[in-house]
Amino acid sequence: MLFIYLLFCSLLFCQETVDGIVAIVGKKPVLHSEVLQQSQIIAAGKNIHPIKNPYAFQKLYESTLNQIINQYIIIDVAEKDTNIIIKDNEIDRVLNERINEFI
Repeated sequence: MLFIYLLFCSLLFCQETVDGIVAIVGKKPVLHSEVLQQSQIIAAGKNIHPIKNPYAFQKLYESTLNQIINQYIIIDVAEKDTNIIIKDNEIDRVLNERINEFI
């Protein structure tokens, strides 16, 4: 059921924009489809229906875009800074946190 809902929403919003770059961080583009997909997953978890509540979904989309930009900024700075050392257990911890957020 969730898959059908997400598919319907993606088709609805894809009519406006097939895909495009919504931001560029360093040399990495942030695609509309990437932000939209994550926004739809979060919206489904929060019971925000894009059609019934487009204002709330738009705010969620903007928030998701900001989060992705922030992540790309951190990655961009980390790639330039050779003093940053990330241990495997830290990566596992953050990855598990992100998985729990989606669940």
